[in-house]
Amino acid sequence: MAEIAAVGAIGAGAFVATNVAPKVFSTGLGARAAQIQGHKMDEIKFRIERQKLYRQDVRDLVQAGRKCMDTYQKVGTLLVSFTLALFTGSQAYASMLNPNSKIPAWIVALFCANNISAIGYLCLSIWLAMHAAVICDSVGARLLTHFARLSIPGREELQMIRTSVVPFEPVRNAKGWATTKLQKLRGKKKRT
Repeated sequence: MAEIAAVGAIGAGAFVATNVAPKVFSTGLGARAAQIQGHKMDEIKFRIERQKLYRQDVRDLVQAGRKCMDTYQKVGTLLVSFTLALFTGSQAYASMLNPNSKIPAWIVALFCANNISAIGYLCLSIWLAMHAAVICDSVGARLLTHFARLSIPGREELQMIRTSVVPFEPVRNAKGWATTKLQKLRGKKKRT
């Protein structure tokens, strides 16, 4: 996308430069027209660069949030596996299966209730971490597509740049002298 914007900006400069007489930009008013055109094209390029930096910032924030949620998922999965290993490998679980066990029933019930609630809590935290990662990606995509779009100059903006240089283009008068449209406008103002 950024490459397309750069090619568009370069193409816009070529479009404007080919539609204005090359001899105009040598001295005087033509040089001023070239400066105005150059400043406007630089303004477009800087605007595109600033927007690219903003888009990169959005991508970095989304990546940081996604990385954090991935870490939560991994830690939650490890804790669930440790809790299941503790539950299935303990003497309380074995005593639950054996009615002639020496461990009191209330300790086994308390142990089972705590482990089952821990597993439920950890599964919920894994699910919420997955949900947050998806939300983070969708918010990033929304920001990039709706609020951080590259403003590539359109035909109207390029035409405005071209027409701002038009008063400096030379025009031949009846005597063959090259005058600019701006000089003609100035001359008409003096006569009135």
